Amino acid sequence: MRLKPLHWWLVFGLVLALLPYTLSESFSIALLNQASIAVLICLSYFLLLGLSGLLSFGHALYTGVGAYAAVYCVPVLQQMWPGLLVAAPLLAGFLTLLVAAVTGWLSTRRGGLVFAMITLGLGELAWTLAQRFPAGFGGEAGLSINRADLPLWGSVSLGPAENLYVLIAIYTWLCAGLMYVFTQTKFALLLRASREQAQRCAALGFDIRHLRFKAVLVSAFFAGVAGGLSALHFELVTHEVFSVARSGSYLLFTLVGGTASFVGPILGGLLMVVFTEGLPRLTGAWQAYLGLLFVWTVMRLPDGIGAHLARPAAWAGNLRLAGIDGRAFVRFVGLALVLLALVGAIEMAYQYQLRAVLGSERAIGGVVLDSEQAWHWLGVVGLGLWGAWMRYLARGSRAS
Repeated sequence: MRLKPLHWWLVFGLVLALLPYTLSESFSIALLNQASIAVLICLSYFLLLGLSGLLSFGHALYTGVGAYAAVYCVPVLQQMWPGLLVAAPLLAGFLTLLVAAVTGWLSTRRGGLVFAMITLGLGELAWTLAQRFPAGFGGEAGLSINRADLPLWGSVSLGPAENLYVLIAIYTWLCAGLMYVFTQTKFALLLRASREQAQRCAALGFDIRHLRFKAVLVSAFFAGVAGGLSALHFELVTHEVFSVARSGSYLLFTLVGGTASFVGPILGGLLMVVFTEGLPRLTGAWQAYLGLLFVWTVMRLPDGIGAHLARPAAWAGNLRLAGIDGRAFVRFVGLALVLLALVGAIEMAYQYQLRAVLGSERAIGGVVLDSEQAWHWLGVVGLGLWGAWMRYLARGSRAS
């Protein structure tokens, strides 16, 4: 039985409400906070790239403005009434909207590569200004807030990660729902039409620049809300929030998750936290795995991982076992062997490069690999060739 979008939204809210009860460590709650913020950022970028086809290299401009706006709004709201602190991310979103009214007017004059270059320039301009004016942006040290000193009602404050998660989860649930509703409007259909056939839409009387400008405003608002939540979570904002590396990260994970469906950016936000916070704790070569994932996604899944998982036929093909389809099982085992060999080669190469500091040995799943032993390298290469040969044989028998 297929669930309606409203039911999925309620399920999403239920998952957000129950997740903290499955975790006991404050670090895990902090990861949930980061994952929720990343989901909002990728969804806001989806409104540009997925709906309008606008490739932005400066999306961090809006999350950065939202973060700085939240830092400046917090003491003002606290003096007015402590309970208003929960509205700091929302106010940050509206202030970001004002900035987007200027930058969007400049960047939406043209689409395609011109739009991408203008957004890159605007992002670099914000990054430079934040460095040149330390009085307003805090310089290298940045601007900070202390959540423990932010009481809401009585003894309740935003200091504990659990309390902050409640606020972030509510914002994530509401903003995700609003963005989905936006994707189902007639205006969103016009954005898709302008993405596919801009000249035809212009011939029908629609102002393409006006459509793109509104898309930038909506995307910037939700990115500003996410930036405000990020400032409350990290309690520190520096000029790095405007860096091109941040914008590139948002672009990369949104593309990996996929822009063909609404689920894709959500998956991309989760992968962002996995690869930037979880995987670095396991290996120092995490950037190599991220690069390989991106290349594989672009080559094999151009619509993103989310669009692939959303297809029932894909699930049916992935769930075939040996008793049903032996060739599929052999190909799966071959792929597993190739991936194991790839992981071993990456870890050994990283260990060999830093052997003077870390030593030459690297333990992976109970197996110790020595990067200075030639037969270890031969074993890894042989494992990969064996897996590739199994996949080749399975493919050949299917063709026959």
